[in-house]
Amino acid sequence: MAFSKYMLLVAGIGMFVVAIAIVANDAWLAFSYHRKMAVLGPSSMESQPVRWRTTAALVCLAWAPILIGIGIAIPSETSSLHHPQTHRALVATEMR
Repeated sequence: MAFSKYMLLVAGIGMFVVAIAIVANDAWLAFSYHRKMAVLGPSSMESQPVRWRTTAALVCLAWAPILIGIGIAIPSETSSLHHPQTHRALVATEMR
């Protein structure tokens, strides 16, 4: 269960990272295109637009695995807080 939770969280965060990388790559390509145009002058090449639609789709889809991963509860059976309290209650009940 813990593996599923953390894999969903990693997948969602990975989708966010990919979306940011797409925008950063497109921005870098636009920057380098404009820099080349300033140095070389007008040419027949055209700048590629930033892929906002793909980025928005990835960001919207990234929320699903993150919310599912957050919703998975991992029981803490080995917690040190629960066992001593239960043990004291049982000992107190047996003494009466």
